[in-house]
Parts: sequence; C-alpha cells; structure tokens
Amino acid sequence: MDSTSDLSSPLISLSNPLSCPFQQLRQGTVFPGLPGGPKATLQAQKTDFGEIHEPLTSLQDIELTRDLTNLDLERKCKLDPKDHAVQPKPIHLVETSRFFAVIVGIDRYPSCPLRGCVSDARLMEKYLTEHLRVPKNRIQLLLGYTEDVALDDTMKPSRANIINALLSLATNDEIKKGDNIIIYFAGYGSYYPPSEDDDTYGFIETLCPIDRDIMDDNGRPIPDISDREFNVILSRIAEAKGQRITVILDCCHAGGASRTMREPGSRSAPKGASALHEMLLAGESYLKDHPGYRSILEEEWNPDMESHVLLAACKDYQFAKEKAKREDGRVVGYIGVFTEALVHVLQSGNCVEKTTYVDIIRAAGALRYQTPVVFGTRKNARIWFQG
Repeated sequence: MDSTSDLSSPLISLSNPLSCPFQQLRQGTVFPGLPGGPKATLQAQKTDFGEIHEPLTSLQDIELTRDLTNLDLERKCKLDPKDHAVQPKPIHLVETSRFFAVIVGIDRYPSCPLRGCVSDARLMEKYLTEHLRVPKNRIQLLLGYTEDVALDDTMKPSRANIINALLSLATNDEIKKGDNIIIYFAGYGSYYPPSEDDDTYGFIETLCPIDRDIMDDNGRPIPDISDREFNVILSRIAEAKGQRITVILDCCHAGGASRTMREPGSRSAPKGASALHEMLLAGESYLKDHPGYRSILEEEWNPDMESHVLLAACKDYQFAKEKAKREDGRVVGYIGVFTEALVHVLQSGNCVEKTTYVDIIRAAGALRYQTPVVFGTRKNARIWFQG
C-alpha cells in the first residue's frame, strides 16, 4: 500500500457508522498531519471498519511523513515544494461554459455571526468566472452578509432558498446530462446526536441556513438542513443530470451539541431549537412528492455515495477555521482556511492531466488544527475541469 495515498480517518465507534450522509465523514480519505496539526502514522492496523492509524510518536516520524507526502505530490501533481506559483492561463480540457454552480456563503447569522464565509463564496465565484471562465449566469450566488433576513428575497440563503436552488439544478433544461455541477457552502454546520430516549436516526449532521430558529408562519422554529435531506437532493440532481457533481463544504460539525462555548474562529454551531424529528419531518414533507424520492425517516437509511464527490474542510471531530487577512499589518477581512488553500491549489496550474480529487485535497495539505478530507465513490476520478 502507498502509505501517502490512501490513509484512512481514525474512526469513532458508532452503532451505525453509515449514518453520516455527508459522504460518511467517519470513513473518508484523509491525509497526514504536519507539526501543529492532526497526525497519522505509516504503520496501519486493522479494525472491524477497515484500516485506522495510530498517532505518530516522534518528530522524526512526523518529518518522514511530511517528506513522503511532498515527494508523492511532486510525482502526481508536479507541485513546486517551495512555491505554488499561480499560472494565469491554465489549460482546460473541457468546455467550461458547461459548468453550473450554487454558491452559498453566510456571515450574518442573527444569533452568532461569522466573518469570512461571504469572502469565501466570493473567492469561489471569482475562481469559477475568472479562472475557469464559467459564465456568471450559470452561477446562483446566495449570500448572507446583512443581519436583515428578508425571507422573500430569493437570493438570501434561507432554508427554502438553498433547497430550491439545489433542486433547480435537477430541473434546469439548460443543464445537460454530464455537465459539471459545483455546490459550495461556507457557513455554520451543526450536529444532532441521538437522545437517551430515542436513537432511531443515529448521528445527524446539518448545514445551517441564515434563518435557522426564526419562527415560521406557524410559530415553529425553522430547522437546519439535515445530511439526509441534502444527500437525497444530491441523488435527485445526479439522477437527472449525471454524477459529475462536486460538493465543497467549508463548515464543520464537531461538538456542536455538547460544547457550551463555541471554539473561537470555528464554523460549528450548537444544534438548533427545532428537535431532530421535526427537522427530518420538514425535509420529508418538502421532498416526498419528488420523483424517485426515498424517505429520510427510514431507520436503516444509508447515504448515496455515488452521486457526487465531497471535499470537506476537516474531519468530523475537528473545527473548520477562518482567519484574518492582513495587508501592511492591518486586518482587511477574514477568509476560511480551507477555501483559501483549496483555491490556491486549483489556480496553481501545476496539476497534470490525471490529477484526481484525492490529489487536490492532498495538495491543499494538512492545515493547522484541521485536515481536509475527500469522500465519494468517484473520489479517484480526475478533477472537474479535466473531463
């Protein structure tokens, strides 16, 4: 086994390890940490769930892992280990006008705002339009940059608007089967563990819309978007338009329900006011009339691992961080650590023809205190702009 190309995530023992439909965050491909970040070992062990890795025990081991990783990167992606110089005119092997995207960035949550998610969304839009030359009319941009949550504004990243934008990808006649679809979300994620009285659904992870916990017309708090609901929507899109779907999540789900204080600079939120069952019922009622729908209320529910490839900011027990951007020693804004690293790699112009999603995440590297991960049956396929 190539010790730097197929490292598995340390697994948490769960009653249902398949209950995490954001591509099974506890069973994805992860990459070795560098000093100051998460660690993985070159000496694998077997468990009932597959391979796991014990922590490194010495700085020498860490440096060896880093050196092997860099060597593998140079071989697979032709990366300059000293500098990822951005090339202004990359060669694209597919027609980039056949790209469609939904980009969501939320800063101004009413209860606890973030600072870098709108910047992340703008950076991703800029990458698509300026680097890949994707026409702007192919991109739906939902930004939450003010505290005024006008729910009738179709460009606000409310729960209904996010879901409608995603479902529109399946019904848009301009999108042909086999076109590339990119779905990007930067904002809060959360986490709903099973209760002592009811463990029917296992662990549920969520994306948090800007209107979470705001009362709807019936006096009920608006729920998050569960991983089950999100996964079913992705399956619906893939059924209609093909499996060339890339999902990028710069958020996290670690400890959202169990910590009384949020990790500073992280994108993990406490669970919402809506109970788990009510959240799933909301998704069920919204999706049940769509063709080919499979109920998200099933006890033995498993995610669709073939419909898309997911690039995530960190492992399920880590925090996705944002950091200050500085110019001349002054803070001029904030940005997600993962998004910044990912876009830098994508714009580097150093990846060769057969570069895969796994190679891209490896090139992004083990970031400080968070390790990007990639999931999906097709994670070893070539990256989207290479056909």
